[in-house]
Amino acid sequence: MSPSSSAIWLLLASCAFARAAPSAAEDGRKRVLVLYSFGREYFNEFRYEFRDELARRSNEPVELFDIPMETARFAGTAMEGPFRDYLSALFADHRVDLLVTMGAPAARFCLNHREQLFPSSPLLLAGVERRVLADISVPEGVVAVPVVIDFQGAVENILRIAPETTEIVIVLGGSAISRLWLAETRKAFQPLADRARFTWLQGLSLEEMQERVAGLSPQSAILFGEYGDAAGIVN
Repeated sequence: MSPSSSAIWLLLASCAFARAAPSAAEDGRKRVLVLYSFGREYFNEFRYEFRDELARRSNEPVELFDIPMETARFAGTAMEGPFRDYLSALFADHRVDLLVTMGAPAARFCLNHREQLFPSSPLLLAGVERRVLADISVPEGVVAVPVVIDFQGAVENILRIAPETTEIVIVLGGSAISRLWLAETRKAFQPLADRARFTWLQGLSLEEMQERVAGLSPQSAILFGEYGDAAGIVN
């Protein structure tokens, strides 16, 4: 996370606090719920910086709830119902003054269930890649701060640090987001085709992926993207 994006998120969070109605908590605390796609460990940098800076900048005590959306590790939306019911029960008697999502699955979940769960809570969508966000309908009153993945820059860094590299292997899963990254990386790496050979490993089982990767030459580098195996489990 860049300093600029961090500052934007914190500024927007402060504005959301200012717009929110007085908290129902007797001690006057502001409650912030952060939903993490897949798990907290995917967004550790954001997690700690956001928590510390928000507490430092807020004029009121902040009670922060970090909840990983582990159901996003599995393909489909069948598990959204139980997760929605869990949040509904957890916050049935507690107001949420600010709702923050990290990553596209959490953003989509909140947009689908916000009216049922937190209809009056300001919503901040963070950590969603710009090209993914283009396919998400963001309603009025919801703020989104996209991020940008520089695929070409990542490969140029690899070739600068390890100039002996002759092959770049891109590991992707079989999900809709992986299919998007397949198209985007093919486009992004065209200008670098004369500097390295590009190979895409997509939609394989974990065992097949391990077998293919184990056979790579020492002059190969792996660029790991979003990966869900044949069972639909995101790793």
